[in-house]
Amino acid sequence: MKLISKIEIWGFRSIYHAVLDGIGNFTALAGLNNSGKSNLLRALNAFFSGETDIGQPINIYNDFYRYQTRKKEIWVGITFNLPQQFNFRKDLEPVTNQNIK
Repeated sequence: MKLISKIEIWGFRSIYHAVLDGIGNFTALAGLNNSGKSNLLRALNAFFSGETDIGQPINIYNDFYRYQTRKKEIWVGITFNLPQQFNFRKDLEPVTNQNIK
């Protein structure tokens, strides 16, 4: 079952802007060393848990894209492809009122 269909990241570590669209049931990340594969996974971890690595909470001053000329801002967006019978836990009801697709 495909739950995530798109990931978009702005201003996180070595990633100025990245869009992964058309994600399938199985997606492999491939690229040269220092191309941002691990930082993409860290951004996803920060989205879901608030930590970039185990026991390391996200820190705007250390984790933002260093070459940004604007304010320090990190943005991670995920487009979910949820089945109709999917229900959020009761303590997540405020989240369902956000812009979740």
